[in-house]
Amino acid sequence: MLESSRFKLAFKSILVACVLVLFGWSITTVSNTFGYLISPNEQIFELIQMYSGITVNIACSANIFVFFAINPEYRETIRSLLSKSAKIPKYLDSSNSGAPPAPNSGLLTNL
Repeated sequence: MLESSRFKLAFKSILVACVLVLFGWSITTVSNTFGYLISPNEQIFELIQMYSGITVNIACSANIFVFFAINPEYRETIRSLLSKSAKIPKYLDSSNSGAPPAPNSGLLTNL
């Protein structure tokens, strides 16, 4: 029972992300297709192309927020990734006596 609910949440978040991306690409395709018919001016058509691509970028960047909001497993994983990136490695601490050597401190640095 627990496994099926976990799969449902995972597939729900993937489905929502796919729908957002497909919607973004559809809006971009439709606006670029009808842009030829709407504007005879080339500069206006370039603006239509530029601003219609925003929907694809929003849809692609919304994936992490969709996964975070819907699925608790993704939420836990994203939180652990963010907490790991906030930690300072021990070798950057100057008080650490067992610190590894700096990456560029080899024989080739004297050349």
